[in-house]
Amino acid sequence: MATIYKRNGKWRVQIRQAGFKDISEAFPSKKDADAFAKITEAKRIQGTYIDSSVACDTNFGDCLDKYEQEQTVAKRRSLRQLKSQLNLIRQSDLVKLSILNIKPPEIVKYKEQRMARGITSATYIKDHNLLHRIFEVIQKDWGIELPNGNPVAKVSTPKHTSPTSRNRRLVGNEEELLLRVLDKSSYETALIVRLCLATGMRRGEIMNIMVADIDLTRKCLVIPKTKTDHAREIPLTNEAVDALAKQFIVAINKVKQSNPEALAKSIAKIRGAGKVVNLKNPKDKGEGIKVFRMKPDSITKAFSRACKMASIKGLTFHDLRHEAISRLFELGLDMMEVSHISGHKDFAMLKKYTHLKPEDIANKINSFRSNKL
Repeated sequence: MATIYKRNGKWRVQIRQAGFKDISEAFPSKKDADAFAKITEAKRIQGTYIDSSVACDTNFGDCLDKYEQEQTVAKRRSLRQLKSQLNLIRQSDLVKLSILNIKPPEIVKYKEQRMARGITSATYIKDHNLLHRIFEVIQKDWGIELPNGNPVAKVSTPKHTSPTSRNRRLVGNEEELLLRVLDKSSYETALIVRLCLATGMRRGEIMNIMVADIDLTRKCLVIPKTKTDHAREIPLTNEAVDALAKQFIVAINKVKQSNPEALAKSIAKIRGAGKVVNLKNPKDKGEGIKVFRMKPDSITKAFSRACKMASIKGLTFHDLRHEAISRLFELGLDMMEVSHISGHKDFAMLKKYTHLKPEDIANKINSFRSNKL
């Protein structure tokens, strides 16, 4: 039976029914209080009443933590992506609210804030789908009832638009200026940049290179885990070997960077004139040693600082991979050869690196015909 009374300018409703939890709510008018009492009692009799008290006491930030703990993703890359997405959501105001108080307007606000940061519609749709999935788990797997259902389901996603493909190349003496600054400010980052330009490797792939992955006998670097979850072998040019050797010597064998003679002697020994010496630490045979010790974020920061110091604008670390792959095509390598190095499984993805010009194609055809004559 419901009890309605006025206190401190508001009308309060107290509902006590056998077999149900007591309810106490406040309303601005007696009419609203009376309507709430009648509807609630009727739903309890009909068996359609949803107790929202658990949802009211459940913080969304805690739900994100629980959801993350319960995930068992087969692919490590998928798990990393999930954690990254969850961390972005944790930066929003949603984590301050109870799940009962997250309604469509709060989801719309989150969408607007994310889109205002310049992300693509495709990126937000991934966030949207994750939020939708979390609220489904909250209701179906955890048994927490939400009176209004999944709030994300009632919010539309932005129209999918293809992002503009980046086509930033190094111009003029930018490479020289960048490396000159990095050699003085962050020697390890300078070596990573040189290795990226020599191989086209991704930042994450470079950071995970183990000493045991380097095979100088076959002049290649074996990457067991890549973005596409397929191992691949990358040919090592002299420039790539130099970068790896310098980092190995400086970081692991503790040869001082300022001693060029010792460094040159060690590199010559590693590269060998007819004699190959593998990059291994004599103490533990180099099985579990990472060649590079910096963290990915530290590399990004050092790279950004160097670009600023060198007055280079609009260049990201990933642009170096674009530059390296473009150079491979300019050297005359074909699609199959470049895909073997870059790790692209789809040839269509490599088209943006070819930078084909009509005059170059015409000259190539003319040259081919001249040679046949």
